[in-house]
Amino acid sequence: CIMEIGGVPPQRILEQATRVKMFFDSSGNPRLVPNSRGKTRRPGAKDMQGVLRTSEGKYVDFLQGCLRWDPRERFTPEEALHQEWILEGYARHAAQREQRGGGGGGGG
Repeated sequence: CIMEIGGVPPQRILEQATRVKMFFDSSGNPRLVPNSRGKTRRPGAKDMQGVLRTSEGKYVDFLQGCLRWDPRERFTPEEALHQEWILEGYARHAAQREQRGGGGGGGG
């Protein structure tokens, strides 16, 4: 459940939801219902890095920026492309291409 990692959505987000009464009580608290295995998931109980089992902080930062509840706070596509994790991955990929002798050049 995304709330296990991201916590409860802000009230402003809940006010815009169409099925909020199905998942939250009148005070804005989530309805905690056990799943088919009897496990009840609790908001904010897990951290993204632990769930992903990674020590790559830039990757976690990237995902957290993409998954923010409030779309105004979430990365835009342009902002996402300029995050360190993306830029470093692109630089690694470009360096590997150059080592293999594949410079750009193909299109036209």
